Amino acid sequence: MMNFNGGFGMGVMWIFWVLLIVGLVLLIILLVRLLTGGVESRGTSHRGSSEARHILAERLARGELAPDEYRERLRALDEGGA
Repeated sequence: MMNFNGGFGMGVMWIFWVLLIVGLVLLIILLVRLLTGGVESRGTSHRGSSEARHILAERLARGELAPDEYRERLRALDEGGA
């Protein structure tokens, strides 16, 4: 006859340890991303805003924008509008 007590208990222990290890790995990844600023959404808007300012400055230098329009668009960037 088979002993079902030991076999079932070992299966549950394997599942427990696998879930524990996966959870710890995910927790470590999350902590590293938060502490190092690895979340992409943080730097994306700043980088995009800087690029937009550069493009506006180039257009002003080429005479495509009047100074008033340039200042208005910079103000819109500062307020978060596109």
